[in-house]
Amino acid sequence: MAGPRWRYRWTLLSACVLAYFATRVGQVAIGALVPAITETFSASSGAIGAALTGMWVAYALAQVPSGALCDRIGERRVVLLAVAVAGIGALVLAVSPSFAVFAGTVVALGAGVGLYYTAGTVLLTSGAENPAQAIGLHRLGGEFAGILAPVTAVGIAAGYGWRGALFACALVTVPVLALVVLRVRPTPPDTSESTTEALFDRRAVVAIVRRPTLVAATAVASLAEFVAIATITFLPAIVLALYDVSVGLAGMLFTCYFVTIALTQPVAGRLADRFSWDVVTACVLLAGACGYALVALAPGTTWLVPAVVLAGVAMGWNGPVQAHVLATLPERDRGPGFGAIRTTYILLGALGGVVTGTVADVAGWAVATWLLSATLLLAVLVVLSDRMRGTD
Repeated sequence: MAGPRWRYRWTLLSACVLAYFATRVGQVAIGALVPAITETFSASSGAIGAALTGMWVAYALAQVPSGALCDRIGERRVVLLAVAVAGIGALVLAVSPSFAVFAGTVVALGAGVGLYYTAGTVLLTSGAENPAQAIGLHRLGGEFAGILAPVTAVGIAAGYGWRGALFACALVTVPVLALVVLRVRPTPPDTSESTTEALFDRRAVVAIVRRPTLVAATAVASLAEFVAIATITFLPAIVLALYDVSVGLAGMLFTCYFVTIALTQPVAGRLADRFSWDVVTACVLLAGACGYALVALAPGTTWLVPAVVLAGVAMGWNGPVQAHVLATLPERDRGPGFGAIRTTYILLGALGGVVTGTVADVAGWAVATWLLSATLLLAVLVVLSDRMRGTD
C-alpha cells in the first residue's frame, strides 16, 4: 500500500501539471482566435503580432523575478498568483472593449503566466527522488494545452464567439486554484538577501550568456524560438490566408502541430543522448525548414498535414539544446545560468510575432512563411558552424 508521502507526491504532480495547463491554455488559445480578434477590432496583423510579442517579452522578463518572489513568499503562493493572473487575464480579454485594452491585457497576461514555470518546477522537484522524470511529466501540462486549446477554442468560438472561448479559458483556472489551495502544502519563504541579489545580478547573467561555449546554443535557441512564437501566433492565419480551408480545419492543423511537438521532444532528447546535440538539432530544424517551405509553396491542401508535422518536428530542438546547455554549465551556475539563457532566447524569440505579422502586412503571408523557413535554415548553419569549429 502506498504511503502518505508517495500519495502526496502524486497529488503535487497532478496539481502542477494542471496548473501549467491552466496558465498556458489562454496563451495558446489566442493564437487560434487571431483571425476573429483581428476582424473584431479591425487591427492589422502587425498590430496583433506586436501585442503578442509584448506578451512573450513580458513572459521572458517575469522568469527571473519569479525566483526572487519564490524566496519572498514561497513557491505555492507564486503558483497560486500565476494561475489567478491567468484566469483574470483571460476574463478581461473576453470583455475587452477596444484593441488597446486587449493588447495591454495580453502583455499583463504574459507577465503573470511567466511567474509560473520556475515556481512550479521548484515546488515539484524539491525532495523528489526522480526530479528529471518529474520535470518531464510536468511539461505535459503545457503540451496538452497546445493540443486541446486551439481546437476547443475554435469550437467554442463557432457558437459563442472568440470572447466566449476566452471566457472558457478563464473558467479552467477555477478548479485548479481550488486544488492547489486545498491539496498542496504551504511552502515557507526564504528571505535570504544574498539569494535575491544574485538573481538580479545583471553582470553575472551577461557573463554567462556570453561564454563562447554557449553562444551558439543561445543563438540557435533564439532563432528557433522566433519561429515557434510566430507559429503559435499565426499558424491558423497563415493556413486560412494561403489555402481555401475552414476555420475548423485550421484549428485542427494547429492541434496537429502541438501533437507533433509532444511526440517529437522525448524522441529528439533520447537521440541526442545517443548521438550528439548538434546532429539531432540540425536534423529537426532542417525538417522544420522544409515544412514551412511546403506551406509557403501552397501546392494544395493534400500537403498541409505533412507540412505542419514537419514544422512541429522542428520544435524537437528544446531537449537537445537545453541538455547541452546544462551539461556545459558548471554545477554552481546551472540554476542562474540556465535561467539567464532561457530569458535571453525567449526575449529574442518574442520578436517572431511582430516581425512575421509586419512582413505579412507588407509582402503577404507566403513571404512571411518563407521567412520562417529561412530562419530555421540559418539556425542549422549556426549549428553546423559550431560543430566544425569544435572539430578543428
